[in-house]
Amino acid sequence: MSAGKAGSKTPKRASGEEGVPLAPLLQLRNQINSEFEKFMSRFGSSSGSGRPPLLPAFLPCANIMQSEKTLHVEVELPGLSDKDVEIAIADNVLTIQGERRQEEERRTAQLYRREFAYGAFRRSLTLPASVVAEKARASVKNGMLVIDFPLSTKRQPQARKIRVVTE
Repeated sequence: MSAGKAGSKTPKRASGEEGVPLAPLLQLRNQINSEFEKFMSRFGSSSGSGRPPLLPAFLPCANIMQSEKTLHVEVELPGLSDKDVEIAIADNVLTIQGERRQEEERRTAQLYRREFAYGAFRRSLTLPASVVAEKARASVKNGMLVIDFPLSTKRQPQARKIRVVTE
């Protein structure tokens, strides 16, 4: 009896389209991933993440929302407190920097995989000219940094076209 007919005693294998067995492909993918991770580890990383040292080990994600009166900035900083973060604004560029330090390793278990990123970070975000930086408020709670900027009530210059002439 052939493998596709009813009553076949041949065990079924995972397969893709047109009956292509997936198990060998999945095994090949795992081998390639493993070799790639070994190769990348040659470039070193203070975080143990396998990232080359030129790339930041930890780069926090940000959301920026604007309402009629406020610019609201949220930045994910898991495990950090107000003492771990420095915030500055200059020329409407908000800069958030700090360091996410690794906890002391537990020696009770062998590390199988490390994906948490640690290290110094610096994130700069360009803000609209209408923010009133002097009245900004910042707080951190449950790993989320929140910064609120009131917006100026002064009328902002309107966009206009500039005519280009040929000389």
